[in-house]
Amino acid sequence: MRLEDLVGCEGLRERAGRPDLRATAIAAMQYCPDFSELPWLAAVASEGSDADARAALDTIRELAARPRRATDPEDAAELHAGCGALLAIARSTSQKKDRRVGAIDALRMLADRGCVKRAEIPTDVDSK
Repeated sequence: MRLEDLVGCEGLRERAGRPDLRATAIAAMQYCPDFSELPWLAAVASEGSDADARAALDTIRELAARPRRATDPEDAAELHAGCGALLAIARSTSQKKDRRVGAIDALRMLADRGCVKRAEIPTDVDSK
């Protein structure tokens, strides 16, 4: 929280470009005040290493778990872009199951924000 407060979300993304700082920067992004980093985190979840993808999905779930606030949706474009990328991960049968499950979990939490319809979220990896 203190790191995000010190350098901001853009500063965290810059630091995530360095392999030695990436894990810490991704984890600190959960304290960003909005969804501005969601598209980047979704890209990491899709294309990054297993450890980076796991960290990005954990951060996305933390962001999604926050209660909604009565603020202007300045990050609406980023929210929709990030949800689109998460939906692509969730639907892709070529992605690892744990990545698909993480994306589906996040999408279910974000559905009430209007970025994806619940009916569009895949259920093929749900336990039966």
